[in-house]
Amino acid sequence: MKRMVVSAAVTAATLLFAVTATAQTAEQRAHRQVTLAPGFADRTLDSWSMSSYGIRALPGCPNGGNIHTYSSVTLTVADTLPSLNISVTSGHDTLLIVSDPQANLTCNDDTSGLNPALHFNNLPAGEYTIYIGNFLSTARGTNYFEAPLRLRP
Repeated sequence: MKRMVVSAAVTAATLLFAVTATAQTAEQRAHRQVTLAPGFADRTLDSWSMSSYGIRALPGCPNGGNIHTYSSVTLTVADTLPSLNISVTSGHDTLLIVSDPQANLTCNDDTSGLNPALHFNNLPAGEYTIYIGNFLSTARGTNYFEAPLRLRP
């Protein structure tokens, strides 16, 4: 399992491009907001569709990787979660990135084959951003694929 925490200084520069889009695209309209509290039930955000259009290299995460120019999911943790498992299942090589309330990144690639997963114990209340990245070419295009995001205790 490759897991890395990146400093806030790197994340601030990295995430600047993530909010620069001016026109709202279909991908931006698909942005999800989820609130979890202790005792939550498993949640899967079905039919997650990604495209390599507008991706940027993500320095500091294993092997680089690419993320969209918009966030995938805003996760609000209402009260400390004793345990949170986040995973993505796809037929493509994906990257899972979580930005905490202080803008520190935790990244994972290839926990189960090409699928990433992260586990957190005693995750404090706050707002987190979950990005689903990929290792597709950085060339702009329309490479869409399913990558459901699963949240479980």
